[in-house]
Amino acid sequence: FYTVFLGPYPDRTMASDTLMRRVPNNTETEQERATASSSTTRDEPDTTSAADALAVEFGNLVDSANIKDMRKLQDSILLNLKQSRAMLKDFNDFSQENHGDFEHDVNKHTQIVKTIKQDLDYVFRHTRQLRERIRRAHPEAFNNIAEHLPDSEDDDSV
Repeated sequence: FYTVFLGPYPDRTMASDTLMRRVPNNTETEQERATASSSTTRDEPDTTSAADALAVEFGNLVDSANIKDMRKLQDSILLNLKQSRAMLKDFNDFSQENHGDFEHDVNKHTQIVKTIKQDLDYVFRHTRQLRERIRRAHPEAFNNIAEHLPDSEDDDSV
């Protein structure tokens, strides 16, 4: 693998000529490769020593104990995330397995509650009708006990 430094070449033809000289093909000999690489490296800056120096400087900025502590903290966070993921997967599997049973039970209970509401509505309606009949048949007796009975308007809200 060869890197090409195109910086000092103002026009593309010289850069492409240099690129073509530096890319090895199967017909080149070892000597041709060595002479091609030695002739082109004189024009290129030495990036290996600059990269090493930069890496050393970054290494000196941070204490190795801090790096170890950060690494341990990251490992514990990773472990917690893996455990949380496993727990969520188990919960999702459990939910998927039991969803059908729960759905059947909820639908059954919902139907029972609807039936009870219909029955209560019928009872309240019938009670109102009986109360109205008694009020018409015996108005004086009904007026005497009217203060003890709830208003019929309250029953309509139920």
